[in-house]
Amino acid sequence: MNAERDLDEALELLHRGRRRAPGSLADARAALLAAAAEAEADDVVRPLRRRRPPRWIAAPAAAAAAVLVIVAMFWRPVSDDVPPAGPAVVPGGLEGAAARASDPVVPNGKFRYVWRHEERPKTTPYPIQRLTVELWVPSDVKNLWTSRTAVGLSALSSGTTTPGVPPTTATSRPTTTTRRAMQPGDTAPPDPVLEYKHCGWFSGGRPGPEACGGEIYVGSHIIYPSTLPSDPAKFREWLAQTTRQSTPETSTPSIELAAELLRSGLMPARTRAACYRAIADLPGIKSFGEVYLNGRHGTAFGMDDAVARTELIIDTATGDYLGDRLIAGEDTRASGATPGQVLRYNTVTTTIVDKVPYRP
Repeated sequence: MNAERDLDEALELLHRGRRRAPGSLADARAALLAAAAEAEADDVVRPLRRRRPPRWIAAPAAAAAAVLVIVAMFWRPVSDDVPPAGPAVVPGGLEGAAARASDPVVPNGKFRYVWRHEERPKTTPYPIQRLTVELWVPSDVKNLWTSRTAVGLSALSSGTTTPGVPPTTATSRPTTTTRRAMQPGDTAPPDPVLEYKHCGWFSGGRPGPEACGGEIYVGSHIIYPSTLPSDPAKFREWLAQTTRQSTPETSTPSIELAAELLRSGLMPARTRAACYRAIADLPGIKSFGEVYLNGRHGTAFGMDDAVARTELIIDTATGDYLGDRLIAGEDTRASGATPGQVLRYNTVTTTIVDKVPYRP
């Protein structure tokens, strides 16, 4: 009987590695069948497998009930409207985040607001720089985008800080100035920079309609997120090739490059999912547990590194990218930091607003 074969398999799993005598499996099976037979009048149903769920009758005997409870730990009821399970996926992992990644629906005439904030070291007398970029992306991405960039000093000098939060609602536009960073001798940060460009091409280029969707600055390169591959294997190859262009001695795709792309807030869901899956395939990638960043909880993913490691922080329940941070490793001779110290962090938030320059 199929039901008996199912029972054999369940008990085999239950007792694997614990049996001391060859007859123990048969004895346990016989005891369970005998207990179930005594309770034939009861009408409790426990589906054990989706393909052909057998009917189990609850026995009043304590021993039989205990065995049934343990067996239930291996077989959970599955409703008929759920498709057969695919390959095993670690709950809350990168695969789950990729499967749940989605694009926000921006109503006609409204804007997607992207707020990016970074605290990072500087190669000037000021040890740390604060950078905040705000984008107002129209519902039709071919229309006019608005960007506001502000730089300044950071409080991230001790390696520990509470990440900032997006500013409150604004009703007036800031003054437009020439873009520049903090300079030695400055007593105050420069005024914010306000820019307007169709398609989000703030660099001034016009690469073509297929690239309409903003641009990401990675070193001296400009990357158009709407042109990135949505296939995980192709995305990983693109990561590896782009990494080799900037660091020829490196053959492994850079997790730092992935962070540069994701923190832009401009990656469409399909390419974000491909990026998550490409990262999941990198040798040595692991989870470093739950992280609290900018008022939100996410899971940190990265690779062990003796000097410093980059952690990508992702809300695996929604597929949203929350930000990333650089953590000092055990070898701190070059940085002078404390192991585990936060050396830099980025955070990104997106939402829908009615118009420019409104904020959430």
